Amino acid sequence: MTMKSYVDNLSLGASSIGPPSPEFLGWIASRGISGAALRYLGHAWVKGDGGHLGTMCLSSESEIMREDDEEPRWLKAGFLVIGSCGNGDMVAVELLQCPGSVWFMSHGELWGDDSADPRQFSVQVATDLADFVVRAWDIEAFPLDCYDAQERNGG
Repeated sequence: MTMKSYVDNLSLGASSIGPPSPEFLGWIASRGISGAALRYLGHAWVKGDGGHLGTMCLSSESEIMREDDEEPRWLKAGFLVIGSCGNGDMVAVELLQCPGSVWFMSHGELWGDDSADPRQFSVQVATDLADFVVRAWDIEAFPLDCYDAQERNGG
């Protein structure tokens, strides 16, 4: 997927997109996030109040940073939460095992249970952010949430 395709599809669901702010880039660096995980996110992201892709909501930079402050266990488990599915499942960029890939994390299994392992209740839905922003527009073919993704992958 090209960077142009990523930017073009990202811009369809946001009133404004652009390069990440210096504050956000500094926050990312302070968390040790680098490499493949930043290939697309470090180039362009939604501005203002965030955006949408099909049924997915994309978080603004400030929402991404606030989510980490409120739930640091996601980042500790190797997930940077960048948005949510329509049912509240989290959309995250994976940072450790397959850096840059996009995953859904089950809110029903994870919220309220700090001992739950995020990896046990997550499923990969895209190879990277570019793949995600292109495929998420196809609400018939792309999973709606973590449960739907698990079902499409054979349970």
